[in-house]
Amino acid sequence: MVTVEDVHHTGASIVLGEAGSAGRATGSAQCIKVNRPLGEKLRFDHLSGVENVQTGDIAVMPDLLPAMCGLVDDADGFVVYNEERITGRGPTYARQLEIPAVINCPQIRSIVDTGDQITVDSNAQWILRYE
Repeated sequence: MVTVEDVHHTGASIVLGEAGSAGRATGSAQCIKVNRPLGEKLRFDHLSGVENVQTGDIAVMPDLLPAMCGLVDDADGFVVYNEERITGRGPTYARQLEIPAVINCPQIRSIVDTGDQITVDSNAQWILRYE
């Protein structure tokens, strides 16, 4: 098992979070943004990046909204950075899909971009971004 100390010496970036769904996966980050104007109901055109999630990707999102569920099924892992509850929709859906999820890690927004290679390890409760 890779530890935080092991990663520190590689020059990679590590973000600590909380376990949402057990497991470990490595893939290309697909950052999903929700741009919903205040007071409006969520529509598909408020989402950007969700249509690009492919098999092998790690979906990085603030929350998993109902409109997104069928669109992220191909992801190999989730990072739900604004979710603080293991019973939230994101980690619950990840468990149903049997993929790993790390939650409650808002600092990831300034570290990971779409296309970055990352590892999600919910057992160790971190996300690793390779340099």
